Amino acid sequence: MGLALQRRLNPVSGGILRLAPADPAVEPQSKRSVYRFWYQLSAHRRGGISSFNTSEHLSPESIIMKTLLSASVVASAFFAAAPASAVSFVTLNGSADVFAASAVGAQATFDKAADTGFSVSGGSTQAVAGKSANPFGAPDSNIYLYVLANGSATVSSVASAFRNISVYLGSIDAGNKVEVLGLGGSVLKSFTGSELIAPASASGNQSAAATNRLVTFSAGNNEQLTGLRFTSNVNSLELDNVRFSAAVPEPATWAMMMLGFGVVGYSLRRRSAPRTGQLI
Repeated sequence: MGLALQRRLNPVSGGILRLAPADPAVEPQSKRSVYRFWYQLSAHRRGGISSFNTSEHLSPESIIMKTLLSASVVASAFFAAAPASAVSFVTLNGSADVFAASAVGAQATFDKAADTGFSVSGGSTQAVAGKSANPFGAPDSNIYLYVLANGSATVSSVASAFRNISVYLGSIDAGNKVEVLGLGGSVLKSFTGSELIAPASASGNQSAAATNRLVTFSAGNNEQLTGLRFTSNVNSLELDNVRFSAAVPEPATWAMMMLGFGVVGYSLRRRSAPRTGQLI
């Protein structure tokens, strides 16, 4: 059976429905699927009939669904396999106004439990004189998180991934380090205190705007951020107001969106289809 499609008469117009033959031994399967899809869709809309050399005969709706599902799987595989690019960051010198702005929308402010869907582990919020200091620009009554020498703390999203994470860092030292986490808790990139405030000196000054900064980390192409891990080899690393923004839709969400657009598009196309037979 060398012909994928055979010559037939259109019962409405009497015209001839034809599509170039596809040799199964030569034509790729994907190309034959495209032939079948458009031929069936045209025949369905215009009242024609079709004959296929295939074991399955699908309605146009079914073919659309299969095509969209395949596309979503391919897209998910592409994003999963694509190499990660570097996380970037921007900083803003600390002040009372910057600190207040950083608290707006923050999921972890440490004066209360983290918002639902986010977690905080490690570190301490009980200030100890001589070992930690309230970040510059914060009110005196502020409650913040700090990490002592050789300690660590992690602020993360439990279920979702994001494009950006910001944090207000206090009295930044050269011995401080922030690790940006991706899916599964993997470390995408780490930054020392010196790197975060260069070319300024990471001296740990508690009252200078340059060593108390709002830092915003942004994902590179195909990256997804899930949290920040804070470590230090000196007393201490102080932080406050961790904010996650620009949520990344999950692959299943993308697939559902693609299916939705496909169904709506096909419905509109079908409603506007002519009712009389035409030559194709």
